[in-house]
Amino acid sequence: MKKIVLVICSIALLGVFGQATYGCSCREGKAQRVSYKKWLKNFDGSVFVGRVVRIEKIEARYELKVTFEVETYWKGVETSQAFIYTAMDGAACGVHYVEGKNYFVVAQRSEGKFYTDLCSWLGYSKNEKAYLKGLGKGKSPGT
Repeated sequence: MKKIVLVICSIALLGVFGQATYGCSCREGKAQRVSYKKWLKNFDGSVFVGRVVRIEKIEARYELKVTFEVETYWKGVETSQAFIYTAMDGAACGVHYVEGKNYFVVAQRSEGKFYTDLCSWLGYSKNEKAYLKGLGKGKSPGT
């Protein structure tokens, strides 16, 4: 009997004092025809292809600062380096970047920085070839 009362009290306390936590959950939208040039014009962020050269943890903000060597860009960066921020792990919707690997990056501007999240990254990377074809030839840094 004491065990049953203890279990009931524990459940009641969790209901009163427990906090809701949510993991990263991405909902896939319907495929749509995109005018890539129009999308790019209206997009507030950066779009480029680059290689990850450094990943730094920013513990205080639970973020990663990812440094890219930019190969080609369309918007948002014009130098040979770009800095992108993302959450530290996938559960918080962070993108898992790997040093030395190349990526097609589409990052939103927020608070003066560029951010990627897992949901948008999955959508853009899934359609990378279509974006690259639709955006046309990009620019090289320093040109």
